Amino acid sequence: MKNNKTICLFIPHLKKGGAENLTVNLANLFIKNEFTVKLVILSDIKKNYDLNSRINIINFNKKRAFYSFFTILNFLLKSNKMICISSLKHINIILIIANLLLMRKHYLISIETNTFSNHKLYTKKYISFYFITLLSQILYPFLNFIITPSFGVYEEIKKYLFVDNKKIKKIFNPIDIKFIKKLSTLNIPNELNNKNKNIVAVGRLTWEKDYETLIKSMKYLIEVMDANLYIIGEGILYKQLNKLINDTNLNKNVFLLGYVDNPYTFIKNADLFVLSSISEGLPTSLIEALILQPNIISTNCKYGPAEILQNGKFGKLIPQKQPILLSKE
Repeated sequence: MKNNKTICLFIPHLKKGGAENLTVNLANLFIKNEFTVKLVILSDIKKNYDLNSRINIINFNKKRAFYSFFTILNFLLKSNKMICISSLKHINIILIIANLLLMRKHYLISIETNTFSNHKLYTKKYISFYFITLLSQILYPFLNFIITPSFGVYEEIKKYLFVDNKKIKKIFNPIDIKFIKKLSTLNIPNELNNKNKNIVAVGRLTWEKDYETLIKSMKYLIEVMDANLYIIGEGILYKQLNKLINDTNLNKNVFLLGYVDNPYTFIKNADLFVLSSISEGLPTSLIEALILQPNIISTNCKYGPAEILQNGKFGKLIPQKQPILLSKE
């Protein structure tokens, strides 16, 4: 091998999502560059990811990150010096505390994809938010590096955390363009309606994605054209969004598809890709859509869409939480 360094990536699970896609892409990229790669999964929830067979997958089988502290501490204690990477705050906090107990044995890198300001505006878990923010302010200076995927997140980290600016680097998330294009050429999804305009959105069913506004916009859109909306992704808001679809009589036009093995065929063969988020770090789905789909509408949320679409050059940017305006676009 060219390099004897070991990189260990930490993730709660391997459900389909932005953080999970990023972690898998990084693991495959590091293997190609001749690193020894370990992938630590806290729970046993897995989807069909294309992971290199040389990646050592370690499953701690814990329901929550909090319950994994002593398991992570023991794992770090028994491991030789590694580069540890995580993109989720609660795991970062656990890694920092464990590493401090081990006299900073390992090299810690955080990839910050979530924003403090948007969570402060929209979260209902205020105590949890302020507690995590306080812990981050105290502990993040003990990280070796912080990587931000967009300029907006970079500025927020400087504003909210007491970290030496030299430790903060802006690096875009890796995207395998050839792989995405290859998958997009496979069979056209049967779900797409040849008679109607097909709109696709991809992302976990969480408050950040604001699918409620997107679904409400369909009520106005179907008054002027025949259109279907397909939302690809799983999440805690499934029942709430499904109820909204039924309450607004949109069950023949809006479909929650859940987990889909290959979302790229949907994006490529749709008439429009929509990102309706109110909070992002750097939306991977929007970058993937830009590779495959010429027709894109995105909210101009913090952060990433304006950077990706170059302020509207490669897709329309609209205000957040505007269902009528979204339907007119």
